[in-house]
Parts: sequence; C-alpha cells; structure tokens
Amino acid sequence: MRNLISIFVISFLFSCETVVQIELPDEPERIVVNALAAADSTWLFRITASKGPLEEENYLNTFKPIKNAQVTLKDAEGNDHQIAYKDATPDYIDCEFDNCDEFAVYTSTSKAVENKVYTLEVSANGFPGVKSRFQVPRRVMIDAVEFGEPNLVSSEYYSYSEVSGSIFFQDPPNEKNYYLMEVYAQLKQYLYQYDESTRETIIVDSSYYYNAIYLTSPDPSIINIGVDDIDDHLLINDNLIDGNEVKLNFTAEINAGFDINGRKIAPEKLVVFLKHISEDYYNYLLTYENYLYASGNPFAEPVQIASNIQNGLGMIAAYASDTVVYELER
Repeated sequence: MRNLISIFVISFLFSCETVVQIELPDEPERIVVNALAAADSTWLFRITASKGPLEEENYLNTFKPIKNAQVTLKDAEGNDHQIAYKDATPDYIDCEFDNCDEFAVYTSTSKAVENKVYTLEVSANGFPGVKSRFQVPRRVMIDAVEFGEPNLVSSEYYSYSEVSGSIFFQDPPNEKNYYLMEVYAQLKQYLYQYDESTRETIIVDSSYYYNAIYLTSPDPSIINIGVDDIDDHLLINDNLIDGNEVKLNFTAEINAGFDINGRKIAPEKLVVFLKHISEDYYNYLLTYENYLYASGNPFAEPVQIASNIQNGLGMIAAYASDTVVYELER
C-alpha cells in the first residue's frame, strides 16, 4: 500500500492540466409554474420564466415573472376557474432594494376542493405552452396527538427543550398515500415603547408568531435522509402502514423565543399539521432533499428535481391537511 501511495503522489505532482472548451447548446426560456394547492384554500400560482444554466443570479434578479400569461384552470366536470394576474407587492416594500417580482402572482377567488382532479394550461407570447394535470388529495384526520414531559438539553452556547411525541391517524387502505408532518410553536411577541415621563419601557401591543420545530423519528416509514436545514418536517409514505391505524413516534426540539430585553419566552401552544400530499409533491420533496444531500459533493450523481409541468418546469404541490392545537402547561 505504501508503494501505491508513492506512485500516486509522484504521478499527481508531475501531471499537467488541459483546458477543454465546451459549447453548451442554447436553452430556450420555458414557463415555470409553482403553486401550493391546498384543499379549501384559494388558488395562487407563481408563473415565471426559466433561467439558462450559466445565467448570473443575484439578490434582486431571481426569476422574471410572466405578466401576460393566459391561464386556464378546469376541474374534471369542466368547470372553469377564473385566474387573473395580481401585483401583490406590499406598500412597505421598496423595490429599489427588494425583489418585488416575487410578489407577482396569479390568483382566483375559487378554492381547491379535496379529492378533485384539475387541469391547468398556461400560454404566453414567446414561450411554448405548458400543461399540468393533478389531483388534490382528500383529508386524513388526526385521531390524537400526545406529548411527554420536556427534557432540557443545554450546552455552552445554547439550550432547548426536547419532547417526545406521538401522532395517531388511520391510513386509507389499498392505495398509495404520502404525508408531510409539521409542528409549529406558537410564540408571543411584544411591541415596546419608551415612556419618557417614567423613563421606562412599556408594552403597548402584542401578537403571535409561529416557529417551525425540528423533528426526528426512528420510524421506518419516515423517508427524510437527515439533510441539514430540512429537518423541520417528516416525510412519510405508507409502504409499511397501508390501511393501518398508525402511531408515529417522533421527537421535537423546542426553542424559546426572546423579548426585547433578551428574556426567554416559552411557547404557549404547539400546532401539529398532518398533510396528505399528492405523489407529485412527495417526489418533489424527495428529489429536492436528495439534491441538497448531493450538493457540493463532487462524487455524487446529478439529481433531477421532480416536476409535474409538461413542456415546462415547476411543481403544483397539492395537499389537504388536518390540524391539532396542543396546549402546553405553563
């Protein structure tokens, strides 16, 4: 083995470098459609133009919206849902410093209906037309959610509460089903104002916000591969649980919020989502996580992120969700 290593090092030291010029074929712009199609929610589509593989990307130049698209959305019964372009840029956004294109969307006043099939067609001048056929899943109800006693985990730099939990639900039999489980902590934030007469800072208002909670699980039905920064959900298929009453065990990492004085604010509630997602949405999440896992690894094979847009790019991610709010003891 020592001789083999020496030969490799000598060979490496005396190797030369050859630069090969490769001409990449021009890739025409295509329509990109992205949407979260949630049952009982109004439709919202983001329609943009694709980018070339060598096109420069910066903070203000992400994806160019297509503002003149003709969008047709029909259900299986032939009902036409009117979709219109909307510039939804909030008043407080300064387009000189922010990317206002991200607020451009196509919306409708009608709502997605669970267990219904839809067909979307999009065309625009200068682009080949695209099409997508998808089904919004039906809701799978949460039977119960349980949490144990929190265990404080501390280190030199941070601390958090680790809580074991279980979610119970009935998987529909004799069909392929896919789920996305998420948990959010409800935290209270306060608006402070300095009172010059008393020289004290007082609370003048308060509101709630929600933080995604990091989740882990030893259950073999969990498909997540442990990629950094995507452990705020559990991705599940029913290969091992088809038609069963499911008890899924998990661990939640709950971080406290902070007020203006740096004091920790414990969550008041945990909001648990069980999303019954379409197979297209599942494949997108799975390939996207594989893409993140392979990113920066020179020995990994390229990963093609799943799309359900024919002749174009993007994903219409359809789902129906059930929610349980769990009150935490104070």
